[in-house]
Amino acid sequence: MENGDIEIWANSIREDLPRMKGQISDTEIIIPRVPERLRLGENDPYEPQIISFGPYHHGKPRLQDMEKYKWRYLEAILSRNEEIPLEHYINMMKEQETKIRSWYPDYFDINSSEEFVKMVLLDGCFFVEYLLRCHEEVLDELDSINWMHGQILYDILLLENQIPFFILNKIFELLQVTPSPSMDVHSSPSSLTEMAISYLRRTTKKNTNLPPPESVHHLLHLYHSFCLYTPKVERDRTTSIITNDGVTSEISAEVSCQDIPSATVLQEAGIKFMRKEVEGSSLDVTFSNGEMKIPPLLIDADTKSRLRNLVIFEQFYPNFSSDKSFSAYVEFINVLVTTPEDVALLYEEGIIQTFYSNKYTAGLLSQLQRGTTVKSNHYLAPLYQKVISTFTSISLTTSYFPRCRKVSRTKRREDNGEACVLIPHPRISLISRGILSTKK
Repeated sequence: MENGDIEIWANSIREDLPRMKGQISDTEIIIPRVPERLRLGENDPYEPQIISFGPYHHGKPRLQDMEKYKWRYLEAILSRNEEIPLEHYINMMKEQETKIRSWYPDYFDINSSEEFVKMVLLDGCFFVEYLLRCHEEVLDELDSINWMHGQILYDILLLENQIPFFILNKIFELLQVTPSPSMDVHSSPSSLTEMAISYLRRTTKKNTNLPPPESVHHLLHLYHSFCLYTPKVERDRTTSIITNDGVTSEISAEVSCQDIPSATVLQEAGIKFMRKEVEGSSLDVTFSNGEMKIPPLLIDADTKSRLRNLVIFEQFYPNFSSDKSFSAYVEFINVLVTTPEDVALLYEEGIIQTFYSNKYTAGLLSQLQRGTTVKSNHYLAPLYQKVISTFTSISLTTSYFPRCRKVSRTKRREDNGEACVLIPHPRISLISRGILSTKK
C-alpha cells in the first residue's frame, strides 16, 4: 500500500471522528430499544398503545390518531407566551439535535434534520403542555374519553418511549413560567421536575414525597426514583450461628434466592405472612421473628409492563451501583410465587391484590424476571439470609419435612403444572449446595 493511500484513509477517519463522537452521549445516558433477548417474543409490554414519544415508534400508523393533539398542544404552548415565537423553539431544538440523537443508540429511520427537529418539538411540547394541564386541572378534549389518561400514563412510562428530560426543561424554561413557592393547584409550578412528581403522585395514587432529585434523565427515570424504596440495612458478612442439641450449623451470609422456598412451603414451616401498610413503595419487605411483612402488590393490566420496563431500565442504566432495585424485588416475588397455591396464600393475607385467576397471576409473576440479572449484594440479601436461618432452625428443631409440592418452574411448564414430587429435606438440600455445614 502506498503512503499516499494511507494518508487519504487517515484523513477520512479524522473527518469521521467528530461525527461518530456526536453519536455517543457524553453522560453515557441512553434511551435504548428493548433487545430481543429481553423481549422473549413479546412486544406489548414495551411498545406504546396510543401515543409515541421519540423516534423509535414515530410514524406508526396505529399511533396517528394522537398526532392532531400534539399540534394543538404546540399551539397552546405558543399561546402561553406570545413573546416567544415558534422560531425560538425550532432554533433551540436544532442546536440540541446532535445531543438528542446521541441518546437514542439504536436504529431509527429519521435521517432528515428537519423531520427529527419537528418530531422532538411536537413530542416535547405535547409532554410539557400535558403536564401543565394536569397540574392546572384544565379539562380538554382528552377528558371526554374515560380511559385516555390511564393509557397516556401507560405509554409515558415505557423505556422505548422516553424523551430526554433536559429538552423538556428547555421548553419549560422558554415558556418563562413564573416560579411559585408552593405546588398548590392552579399556582405556577416552581420547576418541571416538581410538576412531574406531582403528576406521578396523583396518577399513580402513591403518597411518596420524593424530593426533587439532582438530575432527571427522563420520566421513567424519575418514576423509578419516585417508586424506589431505600432500606437502610448494614451489610453483615459474618455468618449466623444456630446451635441445636450440640450440633452447630453455619449459614453463609451469601444466600442465593434459589435457596428460599416458596410462600406455601415457608408457611407450612411456621413462617407467617402479613400485609404491611406503607406510604409509597411496595418494595419495603421486612422479615423478623418468623414474620414476613410485604406491602400489597396490585396485579392489573399494567403491572407486567410497568415492572418489566423498570427492571429493564435498571439493566441499561450506566454504573447502576445501588443495592436497591426493582430487579431484586421481582426476583423475590418470583421466588415466593411458584404455584397458584402461593398466589392464593398471599391473596388471603391481602398481599396480592388481583382480579385474575390464581393460575394466571402465578404465570404473570413468573415472567417478570425473565432474561434479567440481579446483583448478589442487593437490598434483600440480608432478608434472604434471615429467612433461610429461620427456616433451617425450624428444620433442625422440629425435623420438619415439607409436604409433597409442585416441581420446579421449568418442569412445571413441561407438564402443565400437574406433576408432584417429594422435595428433599431443606437441611439436606442446603448441605448438598454448600450453604449449610455441620460441626459436632
